Amino acid sequence: MGDKILKTATKDKVDSTLEYLLASLKSPASKRTYEVSFRRFLRFTGMKNGQQILDTSHKKLTELVIGFVLQLAKEVNPNTVPTILSTVRSFL
Repeated sequence: MGDKILKTATKDKVDSTLEYLLASLKSPASKRTYEVSFRRFLRFTGMKNGQQILDTSHKKLTELVIGFVLQLAKEVNPNTVPTILSTVRSFL
């Protein structure tokens, strides 16, 4: 039953924390946006999956999110930053 929650289109190993996040969404467009944003955050942190993020200390996680916001400010339109951060906020 639980294994049929959601199947992502990627061929990567299944990240159950990402699956739970995506299962909370209804719109296919939102699911794609959240998956791309989540993977972007993972790449920035250098972690392999969402469980590693959850296992990170609060202080370190705060530093990572601040660093991510500063990096985003250099890379994307300022109006895009809240959209990307909504994924991180929803996950945490």
